[in-house]
Amino acid sequence: MAARTVGVLTEDTYAREFVRGLVSRLRAEGVLSGPSASLVVQRYAGVCNAKSGRQVRVLLEVRGCDLVITPVDAHGRRVSEVEGDVRSHVDARLRSRVRVVVCRRCIEEWLAAGYGLPSSDPLEEVRSFFLKKRGSPYEKRELPRLAGDENLRVDRMLSCESFRQFVEALREALRA
Repeated sequence: MAARTVGVLTEDTYAREFVRGLVSRLRAEGVLSGPSASLVVQRYAGVCNAKSGRQVRVLLEVRGCDLVITPVDAHGRRVSEVEGDVRSHVDARLRSRVRVVVCRRCIEEWLAAGYGLPSSDPLEEVRSFFLKKRGSPYEKRELPRLAGDENLRVDRMLSCESFRQFVEALREALRA
């Protein structure tokens, strides 16, 4: 079986390294198993940006990715609406190889779940948690380091629907 290549398009710079770290951790903790895969993680042009469709095409047709996963933030919008916006920029013949993972608010909902925090406003909950824990609030630039935080529990993260969808998309890419 040929080695698999998975593309991940993240909405911000810090999420790229966070995703890389999470994938390594998921492998180390046995959540992901099976053949190894190359991971191509890039910053996404944006949900409503025409360039995003070209990014997907390049990952699939030029870089040779078998599947592209796009975790995006809904910021309170309907999940189906955000997913439709993302898919509308992807060439119809490539859509079957794209998995859109919509975080209801923001990617910090994965952190909130992993730390056992309420998820009504995940970003605010994470900020408050860090303020109480260490005296300074969470900042987005810390995201890459947190992938390896032993207090961030993967088993709790799996209670978050969007994180489960992300893991399932990774598993799909590894077994296909």
